[in-house]
Amino acid sequence: MINFIISAYGGFGAYGIGINFINNKELSDYLYSKGYSQLKSYNLSQTGSGYFIFKNFMVGGIGFSGFSSTYENSNNFVKTKFSGGGFSFGYIVFSTNYFFIYPTILLGGYGYTMKLYERTTDSLSGVIDDPKREVELSAGNFMFGPSINLTYFVYGGLNFSVNFGYNWTLSSEFSSESVKITNNRAFSFNNFYINLSLGIGGFTK
Repeated sequence: MINFIISAYGGFGAYGIGINFINNKELSDYLYSKGYSQLKSYNLSQTGSGYFIFKNFMVGGIGFSGFSSTYENSNNFVKTKFSGGGFSFGYIVFSTNYFFIYPTILLGGYGYTMKLYERTTDSLSGVIDDPKREVELSAGNFMFGPSINLTYFVYGGLNFSVNFGYNWTLSSEFSSESVKITNNRAFSFNNFYINLSLGIGGFTK
């Protein structure tokens, strides 16, 4: 039985694994010009989400975290990681007894960290006397993300979802706890993502 825009009620939560295609070319080229390896434009990530459903309206939240990536060029290393999340709301535009489609909007923030270091060999006393071997830079700002989502209830409350979306971010300058940065530069981390998730919950009409 197929129902178009008939009120649904319920809720569910899910954990997923996905891939983010990051618009980081400007940052990657800048690092490369300074003697570091270029960054990949994609990264695996994990996601947690939860929604409450009332009369087809969906209200909840999403959080995600990218798996860290390490890049090497000679003895120069870059290690990157990102995360984000926020408030999400949407509406079920199509449903059957076991399946529904719903667009959502995410309003929240993101964080991006980048550790730069050179691998050397030294004694403990040498490291303590001169510890300036790495710096961690961080950036973060507001994030806005529209997405299209498909959820299928496989058995009972067990469900499987596919999520397609784009996260638009305000640009941000890097900061560091150990270094006061001058002549800074702003970068943005817009990204398109595909996510597959497994969850539990239910809905009724």
